[in-house]
Amino acid sequence: MVDALGNPIAFLLTPGQAHDLEGADAFLPQMQANTLLADKAFDADKRVIEPLLRDARTPVIPSMPGRKKKRPYDRDLFAARHLIENFFCRLKQFRAIATRYDKLAVNFLAGVYAAAILIWLNRGHPLVDATPSGGCPCAAAGSRQAVTALLAPERN
Repeated sequence: MVDALGNPIAFLLTPGQAHDLEGADAFLPQMQANTLLADKAFDADKRVIEPLLRDARTPVIPSMPGRKKKRPYDRDLFAARHLIENFFCRLKQFRAIATRYDKLAVNFLAGVYAAAILIWLNRGHPLVDATPSGGCPCAAAGSRQAVTALLAPERN
C-alpha cells in the first residue's frame, strides 16, 4: 500500500498464485485514506466496493470488461494511479527484489523493507527524527547516511 504521493505505507507478501484480493482483505481494514485507487483486479463488490462505500470511502476502480453494468469512476483521479506503479518500478530497480534471490519469504520481505526505506529517504522524507533532541543515536550523522550505513556498511 502506498500513500497519495507514492510513498510506501505497508507491505504484505502473498504467495505467487494468490489473487490481489487477498491483499485487499488485509489492507482495507487498516486503510486511513478516504479514496482508494486500484486497478480492475479489485473490482469486487462484496470484498472491496461495498466495504469502502459502507465506510463512506470512495472507490476509484474501473469495472472489469465482463461486468454487465459498468460502475462510474473518476478517470482524472484514476490517472494518478501511476504513482503506485512508479513505486513498484523503483522497487524493482533493486536486483534482489526484481529477481527474488532469497528463498525464504522473511528474508525477501526484509529486503523489500530495506529497499523501501532507501526509496523513501531518496524522496526526501525523513524516517528518523534528525533533531539533536530526538533521542536517536544516529541523528548527528543525518538519517539518510545512518540508515545507508546500516544497510550497506563500508568494506575495508
